[in-house]
Amino acid sequence: MNKTHETITTVLPNLSKKKGLFSLKRDHYTLVLTPQRMVFALFSKELYKQQINDVKQVIEENKKNKTGFFASMTDRMLAYTQWFKRYENRDINEIINETSGNLVINKNEVISLKVLEFMEATDDSYQENTQSPVLLLKTKTEKYKFVISPGFDTSAIKDLKNWLI
Repeated sequence: MNKTHETITTVLPNLSKKKGLFSLKRDHYTLVLTPQRMVFALFSKELYKQQINDVKQVIEENKKNKTGFFASMTDRMLAYTQWFKRYENRDINEIINETSGNLVINKNEVISLKVLEFMEATDDSYQENTQSPVLLLKTKTEKYKFVISPGFDTSAIKDLKNWLI
């Protein structure tokens, strides 16, 4: 495989975007940022199954090592919440080709990028308003609106805001 020298600078998980105009369903993404482009890696059903299998492996490993209850619970939670870190050391082309629903946006296609940090966003799954950052992205051909889930990395948001500069 041909490896590129495109450096991944930021990985921001838990972005969501409505599937359709009137839909209550959302697609979930992990944003992988390089100096040249943004890759919105779709969290597909296949990746969800892979994540579940990875967590099951952690559980089995803890059983085999007779890890205590609280340590095992911590390992399990970290396996879920830190799963996105697998993108940090991968080749960018490998990430792009991982799922057919990935969005790739080159820097030269972006007209504007705004992060509204404390916008009221309706979480359709719970039908309540939350204070979540919203990424508004306008390219030469499309407009995108992503809600960034609570618990976001503030340094990643700063990197995102400064990406066009």
